[in-house]
Amino acid sequence: MALMWKESSSLRWAEEGEWSVFVNESGVPTMFEHHQFGDEAGGGLWFEEKTLTDYDGVFSLDPGVISICEQLGYNMDYAKDEEVSGS
Repeated sequence: MALMWKESSSLRWAEEGEWSVFVNESGVPTMFEHHQFGDEAGGGLWFEEKTLTDYDGVFSLDPGVISICEQLGYNMDYAKDEEVSGS
């Protein structure tokens, strides 16, 4: 599935499947949200350079969120490590 970019007067985000990843003015992902469940299945993302260092809102990041961020050029190993250790 290809990323689809959307924009409002104050937000910009990439969508793929059931997920949206919102980016700041510099294009850095800052938060994510599920299309059906909204921010109840969403949270924040923190990066140093292009590497994920933390996230909140969920126990583990959905593969859809990881995929979007990787397509944007970000290293998501931190979330993958959490996914593996959480199983």
